[in-house]
Amino acid sequence: PPSPTFDSMTNSPTWSPASDEVAFTRLVTATGASRIYRQRLDVSPAGPLLSGTEPQSCPDWSPRGDWVAFAQDSGTAGTQRDLWLFNALLGGSAQRLTFQRGLVSSPAFAPNGQRLAYAYFPIIDGGILDRWDLRRVDVTGANDVPLLPPGNGSEIKSVRWSPDGLWIYFTRNDSLYAVSTSNGQVVAHPEMLTKVSSFDFHLSGTNRFAA
Repeated sequence: PPSPTFDSMTNSPTWSPASDEVAFTRLVTATGASRIYRQRLDVSPAGPLLSGTEPQSCPDWSPRGDWVAFAQDSGTAGTQRDLWLFNALLGGSAQRLTFQRGLVSSPAFAPNGQRLAYAYFPIIDGGILDRWDLRRVDVTGANDVPLLPPGNGSEIKSVRWSPDGLWIYFTRNDSLYAVSTSNGQVVAHPEMLTKVSSFDFHLSGTNRFAA
């Protein structure tokens, strides 16, 4: 299949469940902002997921194929970035899911497509709190709750749900961790304690992963 070819940088690809489309982040030369693009794996050219100029990043396609989640700046760039949803089947306008003051990144759908986990960097009353948190929210925008105790300045990256939905994995300080979705237990993976900046699960749907 053809690959998207642009002079500008592209990253963060995410496949549709049918494996016939891919969404990715592209730095748009004309505006200097990053935007989410989608491309079918045929002769169709890539096009923006949505119109607009607000910086976007970190797309993730729902396992059911209906939604694409992404982070988008709201208001002043660099001080407010929220989690948004776009209906990849019906189109229309995107829906804002989060309203916490601060910066959102790395959204990841649960295997049933009903919830998202995401990394969050709080900014309270204009002041930056030097910490990263892990949160979870329903696709309706309800139940936006923290999953970990208040964190530290080490960025949370590469958020992923296990295929069975029982754990949410993430990296911090180049180490791999998992938090239980039932009781909040946090487990470090000693077999990969260092030099793990990103990872994903095996396409078989089992709890095997590659880092």
